[in-house]
Amino acid sequence: MPDEIRIPVNAKIPKSLHDSILAAVEGGRYKDKTTCITEALEKLLDNTQEETRDNTEVLQEKETEIQNLQNILQAKYAEIQRLQGVIQEAPDQAELIELRAHFEGLQRLLEERERLLEEKNNRINDLTREVETLNGFAHYFKNVEVKQIEAPAAVKEKTWWKFW
Repeated sequence: MPDEIRIPVNAKIPKSLHDSILAAVEGGRYKDKTTCITEALEKLLDNTQEETRDNTEVLQEKETEIQNLQNILQAKYAEIQRLQGVIQEAPDQAELIELRAHFEGLQRLLEERERLLEEKNNRINDLTREVETLNGFAHYFKNVEVKQIEAPAAVKEKTWWKFW
């Protein structure tokens, strides 16, 4: 930097900082105050550029994070839309209660039908046993010879006006 044009800069700095610069120059770390201040300003600019780069990286990370959150938000919105569709397709509660009552009525009718079928089958069994019994009697009477009993002789009746 010796070939560059140099411009004097006036600045007011705290006394403690000035004392630290003088101690660094006297300690042989720097050639003079100008060199010390120039290096300090260059480091400050380098740090600022690094911070700018760091900030750019942080900004890119934040943009990526924002994009990820937007994707998650869109997925959640799509899920909400799907669930709203499911809710709209769900049956009405009143209709569901009505169907349930109708179903219970049909179940009672089926139970009554089963009971009546059982009674019918029992009656058929009873009638079948009765027919078998009657067939047995009919068979017995067909095979037995019929004996006729003679009727008693006709009794002569007296007329009511004849007393003697």
